[in-house]
Amino acid sequence: MALLDPVHAVLSEYHRRYDMRQVEIRIDLLRPIFEDMGYVDKIYWERFFFKSKYIIAQIKTYLQDMGPYKGVGSYARIQFSENLNYCWTRFAICKEMYHCILDAQPGSRITNTGDLLTLSEYLTDDLLSELADEADKFAPFETEKLAEIMAIETLIPIELRRHLADALDGGLVTPHQIALRYRIPEEYVGISMSAGYFSAVIRGRDGKLVDLS
Repeated sequence: MALLDPVHAVLSEYHRRYDMRQVEIRIDLLRPIFEDMGYVDKIYWERFFFKSKYIIAQIKTYLQDMGPYKGVGSYARIQFSENLNYCWTRFAICKEMYHCILDAQPGSRITNTGDLLTLSEYLTDDLLSELADEADKFAPFETEKLAEIMAIETLIPIELRRHLADALDGGLVTPHQIALRYRIPEEYVGISMSAGYFSAVIRGRDGKLVDLS
């Protein structure tokens, strides 16, 4: 199993249902896919006031009675900071939904501002390239960084953004314009468009990309 197989599975199903060329990639349409592929039956999210300004999102999973004849099921509740803008809200929810696939069992996770965007430090150390070759090296990061990478690869898929590399290098398009187009935080555009990241993601997906034809 390739490191980023869940991304390929989610995007393939999204494209089959909705056509991923119609950007932005919508999180409300992603939700039923995660419910089908993950370990929870239902996913809910809500805006929330956190006492700490450093918390941007959290996910908790529960068991509940699903009603007559359905027995007991499970659901995930994602709460995201009321201070997040539209792009950051989309990213935070997508990242937390990946925990419904990645985490081995129900639990609770909190995402702090300090946990995010350090991904660029790992990329400059070529760590992601190593992880694409040997998945068990990802263990020190548990699933937090993997969920972050998967959220990037879902909301601005390599299938769609790779044709923008030359335009970005040539100054024909700016990171801000790309962020607006795909509705992701601009901070992640530079990460996702770097040459080293491109090659690492291709290897992490074992060369499998969604056929957009």
